[in-house]
Amino acid sequence: MEEGKLSEKEALDLIAASLEAQRRKLDFIRSTLFFRAAGLVALLVTAEFAIRQATGMDLMLWITVGGFLLGGILLLVYSRKHKTVTANDRTIANTWLYALGVTLYTGIYAGMDTDIRIPATGLLAIGASIAVGVTSELFRRNTANRSQQGGSLVVLNVAAICGAFLAAWIFRTAAAGEVVAQYALTLAADLVLFVGTGTVLRYNERRNRV
Repeated sequence: MEEGKLSEKEALDLIAASLEAQRRKLDFIRSTLFFRAAGLVALLVTAEFAIRQATGMDLMLWITVGGFLLGGILLLVYSRKHKTVTANDRTIANTWLYALGVTLYTGIYAGMDTDIRIPATGLLAIGASIAVGVTSELFRRNTANRSQQGGSLVVLNVAAICGAFLAAWIFRTAAAGEVVAQYALTLAADLVLFVGTGTVLRYNERRNRV
């Protein structure tokens, strides 16, 4: 074999490593999805706040359910147009959908009891915080990125922790009937969890790391 040329085994190993790296990239889940989700959440929360201020009606649970269903439909439409879904795409999509779905179901179940006043947005903030924490594993487990992604891992973990604290404050303000504070904290949770995750992904997308 001529010097400088790869052996057959080395060439196959290189191809396998390249395919594995591609499999672990994100192709379906992009930062734009998180930015759009953040915009949808902000729009729905603002609409509910305006309705409550004008009429005194608390429609947060049902507006949240409607928003979740609308987001799911839009995601389905997007998936129909996007053919490539990698292993990491499926992991992140399933994590977010399951976490938000389970917490929303808890909110619906609790909302059926008029004696229990649990804000749906607080539960969703908990679900999103869990999803952000799992998303951070993308940057810890990806072998190719271990030496590069420390900052992204830290930012996502901090976002998850801040989201959990904001959820606790949402529960507290809801129990105290502080509508304006609850609205502001919900927007803050939206900013930290959705915009924060989208910003980290956008940063790494521009460097071709995810």
